[in-house]
Amino acid sequence: MEHLILQKYEELPREMQIQVLDYIDFLLFKYQTNKSKKTKEQTSNFGSAKGLISINDDFFDAPLDDFKEYM
Repeated sequence: MEHLILQKYEELPREMQIQVLDYIDFLLFKYQTNKSKKTKEQTSNFGSAKGLISINDDFFDAPLDDFKEYM
């Protein structure tokens, strides 16, 4: 497989060879980024943000001033 890739790469003009190298760098970066994201996702626990967010019921149910004319 490596021989076939190298053979086709060498047949390309110089400008296209540079594009191939750029694409390989992009794929390597993407793989490393996805690998680190999977590690972060695995460390999160269900319910770990419990108690960090609260909703004030009085404020939440109050009518909005912008809609007074429609009520």
